[in-house]
Amino acid sequence: MTGVSKIGEEYAKSAQHIEAGRQLFQAMNCSGCHSNGGGGMGPPLMKKNWIYGGSVENIASTIVEGRPNGMPTFRGLLPMEQVWEIAAFVKYMADHPTEK
Repeated sequence: MTGVSKIGEEYAKSAQHIEAGRQLFQAMNCSGCHSNGGGGMGPPLMKKNWIYGGSVENIASTIVEGRPNGMPTFRGLLPMEQVWEIAAFVKYMADHPTEK
């Protein structure tokens, strides 16, 4: 996924979707690897430079597809609505690194 999609923009601008993504981020134990966005075993999420792109679409793709060296795929484990919500929250963290 590259570029900006209508659905990606909708989720990334919605406080409701971002909050739902924050709750899912916690529930799915994303902090186990990403340490509340600051990095740990997984890369930090509160940064401007992303290996696979930092758009909400690229983040959603990473969640669905997984990435080499540790990021598992969540394909079939999460409905796409939840993938977009988590991606919106991660994008929010990257754009607002002093807030959580």
